[in-house]
Amino acid sequence: MGQPLPHPIREATAHHAGDGSLSIRQGRWKLEKTGSSGVERLDALLESYIQRGRSTPG
Repeated sequence: MGQPLPHPIREATAHHAGDGSLSIRQGRWKLEKTGSSGVERLDALLESYIQRGRSTPG
């Protein structure tokens, strides 16, 4: 006990809030699946980049 581990105990940590929203954290990254997280907006933006084949004007 108290010794550094060679690798994380868990691959990721899932969080479940009382309002039913979910999030997952892996390393320094966190994905929040909540009504106010903007996920739908970002999903739509990513889809538009895929459809256009680019993220910049032109």
